[in-house]
Amino acid sequence: MANEYSGKVIFLIFLALMVFPSDLFAKTYQSNFANGIYALEYHQESGECQYDTNDSGILVGTCTLFLVNHSNRPVTFHLSLHQKFVSGGWNVLDIINRKDHRLELDAKEHRAFEIKFSHSLESSMYQDLGGQINLFNVTVTDDDGNTRQL
Repeated sequence: MANEYSGKVIFLIFLALMVFPSDLFAKTYQSNFANGIYALEYHQESGECQYDTNDSGILVGTCTLFLVNHSNRPVTFHLSLHQKFVSGGWNVLDIINRKDHRLELDAKEHRAFEIKFSHSLESSMYQDLGGQINLFNVTVTDDDGNTRQL
């Protein structure tokens, strides 16, 4: 009798996965069961980094990104940024990630984080840099070493 029900349950789960959008399941899981970095959601469309070289030859910039903690508990994590499309050349995100960005979100908090950076450029070849990056992924790591890419 157990085999008869288990086959029906597997069929119903498979049917539900086909009918409902997958992000609905992910958001339901995050909102009700997940804790720590597994309850975080990153709104990639809101992420943006702008940078320019100042008169002293120092690259300065700001990255803004929007994160949500779906958990009922606060979460502390380290964050790094990664370009969605790698061009193979010089990458400003390498400079941003040299610092350890430790962030915290309270329970059920939605927040835009602003990460400022500055870095003296080693080569005169890069002394007049400026631009903007809109598409990047983030990686979050907790104090226990668990890592998740968003």
